[in-house]
Amino acid sequence: MKRVPVYTIRAAKEPDTDVVRLIVQHFRRYIVARCLSHCIGADVYDHVFVDVDLWDQAVSALLSAIFTFRLK
Repeated sequence: MKRVPVYTIRAAKEPDTDVVRLIVQHFRRYIVARCLSHCIGADVYDHVFVDVDLWDQAVSALLSAIFTFRLK
């Protein structure tokens, strides 16, 4: 995974909504991979889906990390 450039983080801290959206999009695959849930349905097959509650918590944690990130 590529790193997010410092100038992008600086722009996100000012809060530029387009840049914040870009950062969330950058980490989207990682967040989806971590938010997958498995459920055995009535048809006895394993169903995989993205847990919306976990997704919201992960995005919230990412946004919190952006705004508390300290630049020297």
